[in-house]
Amino acid sequence: MGDISVITSEIFVAYSQCPRKAFLLLFSEDKGKPHDYPLILKEHRNHNQARYLDSFLQSHPDAKQYEAKGFNKYEFLLNATLKSAQLEAYCATLIKVNNDLENRRNSYEP
Repeated sequence: MGDISVITSEIFVAYSQCPRKAFLLLFSEDKGKPHDYPLILKEHRNHNQARYLDSFLQSHPDAKQYEAKGFNKYEFLLNATLKSAQLEAYCATLIKVNNDLENRRNSYEP
């Protein structure tokens, strides 16, 4: 079996728009040059996300950068890329929630 492709958020959204687009993003060698509009949207998204993270850090200075090792240690995690087998998703912030009071198990929500 050859190279295994990871299904990112971008691929997932592309599939919802057009399955062929997702297939080409996953398996074509020449991904092509994106049009200006998606590049502008990405630039705006990155700018807005940076502003959001700055604002979030001002109100939560104890937030830490995501590391798989320290996953359950902190109340707030930043810039998390979550991976499971062939799936991958990015979250700007994760907040710890207590789901199971009996077992004292915590989890995180975006």
